[in-house]
Parts: sequence; structure tokens; C-alpha cells
Amino acid sequence: MIVLPIYAAMQRIDPVVLAAARNLGPIRECVFTVFLHCRTRRGRGCALVLLSALGFYITPALLGSPGTT
Repeated sequence: MIVLPIYAAMQRIDPVVLAAARNLGPIRECVFTVFLHCRTRRGRGCALVLLSALGFYITPALLGSPGTT
């Protein structure tokens, strides 16, 4: 689920920025373009994954278990 917000952020990166980052080398290209431009989407993606994971624990607890009457 975290892939979708990061993919959407990567599509919005300007191709001119990618071309300029390629001159810096592969490691700096990755750091400057992907990590810095996608930091807000990474936070949103982490929140999305956290909320869906909590839902798998909270919903059964609210509904009860077979041992609870």
C-alpha cells in the first residue's frame, strides 16, 4: 500500500530535474530526486499502512472473539 503514494509522487518529478540529477551520479540522483521530492508522500504512505494495519487488530477486538459472549 505504500507503493501507490510514492509512485504518484515519483510521476510528478519534473524530467528536467531528473536530467540534472543524472549528472551528479547514481547515488546522488536517487537521494536528491526520489528521497527529497517524495518525503511528504512517504509520510502519507506510512500513515496509510499504519491505519490499515491497526484496522486488522482493532476490528476483531471490537467485534469480540469466539471466547467472548
